[in-house]
Amino acid sequence: YVKGVFPTEEFITHRIPFERVSEGFQAGALLGILVCVPFFLFYFFFGRTAMGLFLDESSAAAIQAGVDYMHIVTPFYFIVTIKVMCDGVLRGGSAMLYFMTTTFTDLFLRVALAFLFAKGLGLGATGIWMAWPFGWTLSSLLSIFFYRLKPWLKKEL
Repeated sequence: YVKGVFPTEEFITHRIPFERVSEGFQAGALLGILVCVPFFLFYFFFGRTAMGLFLDESSAAAIQAGVDYMHIVTPFYFIVTIKVMCDGVLRGGSAMLYFMTTTFTDLFLRVALAFLFAKGLGLGATGIWMAWPFGWTLSSLLSIFFYRLKPWLKKEL
């Protein structure tokens, strides 16, 4: 993942204008998405080849499980990239409460939904994998919401 890098001291003490933060966010998000493209293409369309780098054909079930996993999670790499960028800005702006809220929401949702999908809906391992995109998507929406609040503008040292 490409992470937003904002030195906190400069970010707060020099009151970096929102336009610069926004421009940095947009550039970082674009870079992150561009980095995701080849990984998505390779893992999604050539998942069997990717799994073959680590397993031989005697592990056909494991290879298929890996391919299924990659088909479920890789389309959401783009979404989690935006979350990571928003979280980078929040951390850089010392808005740690917002950052921790999105991170713990993501973790809680992935665990709770994995249990619900795997056991409650009887989806097994596929349900666990499906929980990741749900958690990423919902916590990404929360990260975007917090980013748009611009909490670093209210920070004082």
